Amino acid sequence: MKKKKKAKGLSQASARPLRTAKKFTFPSIDLDQNKWFYIIAVLYCMIVMLWFFISPATWDEDCAVRYFNTLNAFNEPGNIVSIWNRPLWVLVFMVPVQLGKFMVPLVMSLFAVLSAYFIFQSALIKKIPYAILVVPFLLFQPFFFGVAKDAMTEPLAACIVAGGLYFLLKKRYLVFALLGSFLPLARTELVIFTAIWGLILLLEKQWKYIPLLGFGLVLWSVLGWMFRGDAMYVLNETIFKEAHENRYGNLEWWTYLRRYFYVLGPVVFYFFVLGFIRHWKKFDFFIYGQFIIGITLYTLFTTTINLGNSAGFLRNLVPLSPLAAIIALYGFNFWIKGLAKSNKTTLIVSTVLLAVVALFFRNELWKHHKVLDTTHLTILPIMSILVMLTFLLFVLVKRKNALNLAKVGFFTVLVFGSSFTLLEEHPYKNMNTQRDAVMITSTIMESIDLDDRSIASNHGFLYWVLGENKFSHKHAALTKEEVDQMLPGGIVVWDNHFGNRLGSDIPLSYLESDRNNYTELFRVMDDRAGFNMVVFEKLAQGQDGWATRNRYLKENYNIPEIHLSNATDYIKANDPAQALKVIETVVNIGERLTTSHAYFMKGQIMLKYKNWVEAERALDLAIGKREKFDMASVYKAHVKIYTGKPKQAINILDDVLEGNPNLGMAHYYKALALDGLGRKQDACMSIKMAKQLKYAVSQDMVNKLCLVK
Repeated sequence: MKKKKKAKGLSQASARPLRTAKKFTFPSIDLDQNKWFYIIAVLYCMIVMLWFFISPATWDEDCAVRYFNTLNAFNEPGNIVSIWNRPLWVLVFMVPVQLGKFMVPLVMSLFAVLSAYFIFQSALIKKIPYAILVVPFLLFQPFFFGVAKDAMTEPLAACIVAGGLYFLLKKRYLVFALLGSFLPLARTELVIFTAIWGLILLLEKQWKYIPLLGFGLVLWSVLGWMFRGDAMYVLNETIFKEAHENRYGNLEWWTYLRRYFYVLGPVVFYFFVLGFIRHWKKFDFFIYGQFIIGITLYTLFTTTINLGNSAGFLRNLVPLSPLAAIIALYGFNFWIKGLAKSNKTTLIVSTVLLAVVALFFRNELWKHHKVLDTTHLTILPIMSILVMLTFLLFVLVKRKNALNLAKVGFFTVLVFGSSFTLLEEHPYKNMNTQRDAVMITSTIMESIDLDDRSIASNHGFLYWVLGENKFSHKHAALTKEEVDQMLPGGIVVWDNHFGNRLGSDIPLSYLESDRNNYTELFRVMDDRAGFNMVVFEKLAQGQDGWATRNRYLKENYNIPEIHLSNATDYIKANDPAQALKVIETVVNIGERLTTSHAYFMKGQIMLKYKNWVEAERALDLAIGKREKFDMASVYKAHVKIYTGKPKQAINILDDVLEGNPNLGMAHYYKALALDGLGRKQDACMSIKMAKQLKYAVSQDMVNKLCLVK
């Protein structure tokens, strides 16, 4: 019997054909792995920077606010210790961001690459075959890639976790303990991980380093004392402050588990599950144990524990991404070995995984948070290709082209894993209707030269797109005290998301009613998300607001948002005929977010004239230019009620309430429609709901519909 020849690596395969034998061992792919690490790392940083310069939006509004708070940290040292900013992020970035906001993705990408380096070196130390795959398994997880280029704190925590594994394996316990002490400064809830790290030090008989795990918290407390004058700052801002009822509400226990697939993406998920199966044979406490404890911890925060006010955001799981990446690497090797041994378990598990994805994970994820009913176009095809590849390799593995098939398997995983994420987290992924409206607002402000004025706004993303420092001395906070002290010509930008909360105390009515001091220049309304942004100018004594707005209009006639503010004022002045003329001008200018609202306003005017046909026609045009326009739909139901079609009104209102159950006006008109059908009991329930939701309902109306005979 001939002796089996050892399979050659990737570099030698092209020079010499693979010889087959009766007992075949799946060939290793001999890569210069360190060289490939640097190639992937450089490409990753280049992609991140390219995405930053192309992307119009950050992951969320918090990124912009954290950037500005960090930029201002030298002037306001209290920002360093803020639990919301996260001390570690501010300490790391307070110097780099002085050079510009481009430093955020640059430094964040370096931390991401450092995380990949730690986890890659750990895989080499543990002698896991194909160690280089752990790098794309980490860097190209969709959520890791998404947040690792913005001002988010989770990637710093992930870097600490990855570094912890590396220094533990290197037996550098001093660095391990000091590094772990900074986990709570990156993500406060991960203070529980320091207990796990302490247990690991105890098991390693390195108990003398355990006290160092408290170094980060001590540093935070000292800085809190220095900058906030509170020796108990950390406790007062965490345990003693946030133990009240969760403002977001408690969620189901499967909140994270049923959506974790989307954090990893289909390729990493496929191998992650295979790797998790492996733990029954060899359980690594730092990797598997810490991952299980982490998932359990986050689940408790969303279901039971009010501390921290968890909203169940999937990005919270990013600190576990390095652990998931190395578990996926175990899974890849489980897959390769299963094919080499013709193990049918690999085929069975692959088929089961495809079925699981088809049943539970085939749908789109909206705003990185909510699973929609619509099917994702690429998730199932990618999983199907992985399963078909598994079957193909299983069937052909004993043929003499097996090494080439090994290459196909290796590079298919590499390409599919990275390309899925780049397509999924494309540069425009973080745009939404609210950010569209903010971008239009900023464009108009720049067009009419308002961006160089003193600005008072509470929307951090507005300053981000304007390229202005929110805390510049020329700008003001959106508070009654500061806007009243602004000089004439100052610009006040109010929005209904941040305009009257988070440090602001100004309702829209405060600015609208004071016509001697403020005039509305324009407003941008996106009724798909119920978002409004209204721009006012501070007036000098005796300055005429209408004349001020019309001066801008004369120089910028093709900006429909300014016209629409004129139409609003004509309606308030009880001059609907003139308002209709202005609305026609808006419509003629062309398509904008404002066009839909112009038709909506026309529909409202026609309702006042009781011109039901024209009212319905205008409202249909408004609805047709929006993905969803709830208020226009409610007014259309109003038309149906007053034209004797209550059943059609109820159908319209039920569609509205399905997506927006807290719209009091919809409940009010549904009560009227139900009353028109003689369904008094149902009408009573609807009118009570409208009143509960603080819609203006008279007690006489409640008495009429809820009269008990």
